[in-house]
Amino acid sequence: GIFMQSSAMLGQLQKNAKFKYGVTFTPHPDGTKANGVAIGGASLWITKNKPAAVQEGAWQFMKFLMTPQSQATWQLGTGYFAVNQKANQIQTLAAAIKKNPALAVPIKQLNQGNINAATAGAFFSNIQEERQNVELAMQQIYSGADVKKALNEAETDTNTAIQKTNEVSGNLLNYKR
Repeated sequence: GIFMQSSAMLGQLQKNAKFKYGVTFTPHPDGTKANGVAIGGASLWITKNKPAAVQEGAWQFMKFLMTPQSQATWQLGTGYFAVNQKANQIQTLAAAIKKNPALAVPIKQLNQGNINAATAGAFFSNIQEERQNVELAMQQIYSGADVKKALNEAETDTNTAIQKTNEVSGNLLNYKR
């Protein structure tokens, strides 16, 4: 079988799978060049409405989280890939990748992708809902549904969610089609 999932699933697969599995780049249509993948998920944020001391403490913690050792530990524990490239030099991560090359596939795909609006990452608060809409469309397509119809439904449902968010937030997202 096949299933498509976030690179973050690798941690769970590695720990719990009772079967052999492979990891590959996200597919794209025949006859077209691969563009890359959209990134998202585990982000670090510091809010500006906190006292300076709290912001500084958060910044120090973020710097710690971004160290090669922390990032290696993060990748091994979660499956999310390390964003600090020096993490690959940490012995525990290097050994894990050597033992299971599937761990290197997501970062290879990211490095080979194009940098553009489609691959820049999430920029709106409805990203989880959008992902669910696209996942549902993909499942329908893989089950034989009409491609255009499934994608149009995902687009309509996502646009509706964005409109609702804009109405509640005073159109802070400034979404334009």
